Amino acid sequence: MTMRAIADELALSAPTTTKIVDRMVQEALVYRAPDPSDRRKVVLFLSEKGAERLAAQSARVNEQETKAEDAYGNEHAEQLRAMLESFIRRME
Repeated sequence: MTMRAIADELALSAPTTTKIVDRMVQEALVYRAPDPSDRRKVVLFLSEKGAERLAAQSARVNEQETKAEDAYGNEHAEQLRAMLESFIRRME
């Protein structure tokens, strides 16, 4: 992904996104490379270490979703998810 696409997806400014990505590069979670179709652009790629971290985080998220569904039922958990997604969209 390009830095612009990431900033847009996260609803963050370009400088904020750059700071976050710089830290991720330092931690070897992602790496930058020239865009093969446009050498003026830089694209980000997920490293193997980053993929492992993402998989671990995804497992944690899935675990929490399961706990919410177990505690409140599937219908209420889905309502909560919809409300949170709506809240995030409004923040953008």
